[in-house]
Amino acid sequence: MRTPLLLISLISSTFFAVAQTTSQPSTGVGFKTVAEAMATLKDKPGVTVTTRSSDQWTIINEIGGQVNWSFTPVGHYAYPAVVKREIKVNEEGKLVMQTRALCESGTGPCERLIGEFNQSNKRAQEIIQKSAGKE
Repeated sequence: MRTPLLLISLISSTFFAVAQTTSQPSTGVGFKTVAEAMATLKDKPGVTVTTRSSDQWTIINEIGGQVNWSFTPVGHYAYPAVVKREIKVNEEGKLVMQTRALCESGTGPCERLIGEFNQSNKRAQEIIQKSAGKE
């Protein structure tokens, strides 16, 4: 299934539909530590790295915009942590956002962080569904 570039761009900037969320390093983001993830991804060809001035989160987008990495800043309650969001096509041909996290700050802060991302994903999904219904 071909996905329109505009739709992927919209989805990659707003994120939606949590297909799976986990904070387990072995099944999570593919790295053993947050520092390893940051160092490896920053050196990966074709990625864009942005540090938001508003809150100091570091955001790394891979080529094509289908994989987004969000790194908590120093001083954040869940620091150090990284959340990986990946756009995939499910069995029904629908786009879903798979969200996974690696947190080194403990279970409580990680669950809170994932909860916040899940809420963001849910709001974005509602917006996308409403706009898709208008087309």
